Amino acid sequence: MDMIYFNKGNYISYNLGLTLYKLKRYEEATDCFIKASYVESKQIEALIYQGQSLQRLQKHKEAIQCFDEILNKGFQSEKIYYNKGKSLYFLGIYIQAVKCFDQALQKCQKLPKVYQLKSEALKYLGKIYEANKCLEILKILKEEKINDSNIMSTSSSQPASNFNKIN
Repeated sequence: MDMIYFNKGNYISYNLGLTLYKLKRYEEATDCFIKASYVESKQIEALIYQGQSLQRLQKHKEAIQCFDEILNKGFQSEKIYYNKGKSLYFLGIYIQAVKCFDQALQKCQKLPKVYQLKSEALKYLGKIYEANKCLEILKILKEEKINDSNIMSTSSSQPASNFNKIN
């Protein structure tokens, strides 16, 4: 009986975390997602939101730990690589950020946000030619009105099974 209550409490924590995240109350949302990460069916989604909340709080090292935990569990998606790369970028770890952005683009090539940050990271690395190529692709995607918000969003309706798990 205690186990049932424990699981229900964690599902409630997950849903409360989503609400707090949407209200931009990231500190409180992070706490909820930590509790929710104990529910197996919501674990990956909770870790993604926890990492994104930590990013918004400028706690990029902790965010990277969340994304690494997801990757270590064998789940890979463009969203995880993009967010890890984004935190690496904000920490000034540009070479690793570019590698993450490349991994995200291997999963899906039509991601304007990824090309934008990859371009910026490449500029910091002095790779102007490569940065400009990213900007050219970004321009094409914008002309085609490609919006990566649907691809990159996490929704409670997207089960962890939708992420690519590597065995």
